Amino acid sequence: MILDSIGKNYAPSSAASNNSPASANANMQMGENDFLKLLVTQLRYQDPLNPIQNQDFTAQLAQFSSLEQLTNMNSTLSEMQSSLTSNKNDNILDYIGKTIITSDGNTGEVTGISYKDGNPYLMVGENKVSPDNILEIK
Repeated sequence: MILDSIGKNYAPSSAASNNSPASANANMQMGENDFLKLLVTQLRYQDPLNPIQNQDFTAQLAQFSSLEQLTNMNSTLSEMQSSLTSNKNDNILDYIGKTIITSDGNTGEVTGISYKDGNPYLMVGENKVSPDNILEIK
């Protein structure tokens, strides 16, 4: 729980009810809504004779903007990662019939595809080869 400048307790909306170390870390994370609530509360209860300085207010708005941009960037990167994984699995069929050289020096023709735990493997003879271990495709 965080104590704000006017003496009222403030708990982030993501606060958990138990006091385990994992939940203590979760309690310290603030989201966009928590940040906005804190900012509005600060503005509401500021001293009219000594209001918040323009530079302080601008710095807080910049922090909020940065938080929002980082959240959006994280979402975009997650989408890109999903797309790349999907494309990697789509292109795996292109290896069938081609001769490959693996990182351990083995050479052979890809005769099929198999999956284990959701990951694709190329069948080269009786061996399963991860696409990550391919050095060359002929």
